[in-house]
Amino acid sequence: MHIKPPVDQHFGFFNNYVYMFKDIDLLTAFEQNWKELNDFVGGLTPEQLSFAYAPGKWTVKEVLQHLVDGERNFAYRIFRISRNDEAVLPPYSPDNFVAHSWAKHRSLANIMLELELLRRSNIATFAEMPEEVLDRSGMARDAVVTVRALGFALVGHTMHHLQILKEKYVPAMAG
Repeated sequence: MHIKPPVDQHFGFFNNYVYMFKDIDLLTAFEQNWKELNDFVGGLTPEQLSFAYAPGKWTVKEVLQHLVDGERNFAYRIFRISRNDEAVLPPYSPDNFVAHSWAKHRSLANIMLELELLRRSNIATFAEMPEEVLDRSGMARDAVVTVRALGFALVGHTMHHLQILKEKYVPAMAG
């Protein structure tokens, strides 16, 4: 039912996130992505959570906080467009949000609880959404984007950062 948008649709900034998937049901993508992220985070030590692989890069904990912020921001866009709001939804500044997030003072358990609650809320939002709402479109950032595409972009955004954690942070932590 909630298969990703056709490849001939373009969503500007969101394209890379939307098209990270093979054909998969959106709800399955949400669940699989959450499990993969939760499994990865479960193996991290407090020292690793405070690690940044280079000067000026976010710590692992700040990346997780960014995922919380991203989940909330995508959900807001999904909410507005699904309700047929015609306002142009602006971008947000991830660096500014992370800088003012108090992530270093939060426990991993609290960050992951917030992220899980947001993810469960997004799954509930999409679970019984009618097809015509999934295909509703609006302006977000620099592109016309559908609700369906934003759902996949949300999961793709998390996948993107999980990939960075695995490819850049983990090897640097071991070295």
